[in-house]
Amino acid sequence: MACLVVYTMSFCSSWNSIPWIYPTEVFPNKLRGRASTICTIVNFCASFVVTFTFLPIQKYITHAGLFWTYCGVTIFATIGAYFVLPETKNKTIEEIQETL
Repeated sequence: MACLVVYTMSFCSSWNSIPWIYPTEVFPNKLRGRASTICTIVNFCASFVVTFTFLPIQKYITHAGLFWTYCGVTIFATIGAYFVLPETKNKTIEEIQETL
């Protein structure tokens, strides 16, 4: 139970907030609405896929195997985000737009 609580707290404070915060920092004003919409749709679709596939996958592998799989996907996504997404800390919107 403690692992589930830690997972939920860390997911909600990290990956879950990216589709809501990142588009407002990166995209110019004229594209923010569309970008936020696309990010929201992708976020909800990913949540649906995880929810929909949890029980069928759990029948073939154990609970531990399923969560290790989710852990691997998260690690892969973290590495990808590190190399693909631009850093926005302490930068103005103009500086961010120049890096894109």
